[in-house]
Amino acid sequence: MPTPVRSLILIVALLGLSGWQADVVPKKLRTSGARKALDAWSRARAWPDSFVPDEGHFRGFLAAESMAPVSVAGFGAPGDLLPSSHGAGPKWRSMGPLNIGGRTLSVTLNPLNPLTVYAGSAGGGLWVSRTGGIGVDAWRRVVTGFPVTSASCLAIAPNDTSVMYLGTGEVYAWQNALGGLIGRGTRGSYGFGILKSIDAGQTWSMCLDWSRDQKRGVWAIRIDPEEPNRVWAATTEGIYRSTDAGLHWSLSLNVVMGMDIELDPQNPDTAFAACGNFASPGYGIYRTLNGGTNWTKLAGGLPSVYGGKAQIVVSPEFTNVVYVGIGGIGSTPSGSMILRSFDNGTSWVQRSATIDYSSYQYWYSHDIAIQPNNYENVWACGIDLWKSTSGGTSPVRVSDWQLAYAGFVPIGGPEGPATYVHAEIHAITFHPSATGTIYFATDGGVFRTTNGGTSYESCNGGYATSQFYPGFAVASSDTVP
Repeated sequence: MPTPVRSLILIVALLGLSGWQADVVPKKLRTSGARKALDAWSRARAWPDSFVPDEGHFRGFLAAESMAPVSVAGFGAPGDLLPSSHGAGPKWRSMGPLNIGGRTLSVTLNPLNPLTVYAGSAGGGLWVSRTGGIGVDAWRRVVTGFPVTSASCLAIAPNDTSVMYLGTGEVYAWQNALGGLIGRGTRGSYGFGILKSIDAGQTWSMCLDWSRDQKRGVWAIRIDPEEPNRVWAATTEGIYRSTDAGLHWSLSLNVVMGMDIELDPQNPDTAFAACGNFASPGYGIYRTLNGGTNWTKLAGGLPSVYGGKAQIVVSPEFTNVVYVGIGGIGSTPSGSMILRSFDNGTSWVQRSATIDYSSYQYWYSHDIAIQPNNYENVWACGIDLWKSTSGGTSPVRVSDWQLAYAGFVPIGGPEGPATYVHAEIHAITFHPSATGTIYFATDGGVFRTTNGGTSYESCNGGYATSQFYPGFAVASSDTVP
């Protein structure tokens, strides 16, 4: 009998004797698909080298600009990569896809005109819709004049919506490899600071100027509703503050990997900051009661050990009510936890104990939000959407990413049945007045509900932000007019 056959028989016999107790073998923790995607994105652009030079993207941007050296501010025309006023020179035209969206980090609504919706994409910059995201040609790219690849966050002044601040960079780990992951694999692209517009996005200027070789990113920007010249930014370097509308910035909280900052809307001197990802130094939830002069790391029931990021939300009606959603709890470390405070963050009580809404994306995509007029209605997201009507207890899964339609979907949707929302949900944004209308930033673009989660619809018509990881082919002859 040949040796390989004897070996096979022996293996089968041993398995039979053991009873094939596969159920007692620990399952290997699933590798994050987002991490694989980011690795592939980086390797494709780094080839033939193993990494992308820190200044490589900026050099590429300058090279592209030299092809058509005319003004680059404004909004793109349908199908254009550059504005119609770009003038002579090679003309870039988007070939799509126009029926699905790409990875999206943020959704922001104009508080005075909520049909105007801004989407911050991970690979295609900032986009705007004037139709609430609905239609086959709903979106235009906002051309800033700067090499904005990842538009991580946008803040609009509540009383003067012509003033906007745009954060750049998708950076999940601080400066190096953390958590056993390749450092570049935990990043999308480096940012270069914050841009500001004072004309509703027509033109932009550098506000917080970071050179690209600093490997930095901005995750959240908040504008003081009472003193709009005071602006806060949660960044990879800590919590920054400006008291002169972004002209100058200072480091208010020196704890790396600031992932979120939230203000008490009735007393903006009180702010909460979530710092840390991959258990970076000093991670935790911090609070200031004096406008950032002093910060205190909170405890009082908060977990002392976790490995992911945290997200915060403050009730606009009862500002002593604060929620925090934390990923990376436990040894797996993909557990999730929702906690609530009734005393402005001094003490906390765990609300969710049975769900893991962030799962293996604990470092990447999850958020928490509450209905503006009812703090008992809590939304959490990660892989799917979850909703609780009892202050975070007994949440129910209210979307299913696995129901996506296979094959071609029409431009403007639908992309699945009424319960479908694309997986890896980064942000939840409530409509400022219609509380049943909620927008979601996902790895498949923008989605929304207009009935409090009974059904959903995609908002990706013309939102050409898909990222192509493997590459593309070039025809031997022209086939596109």
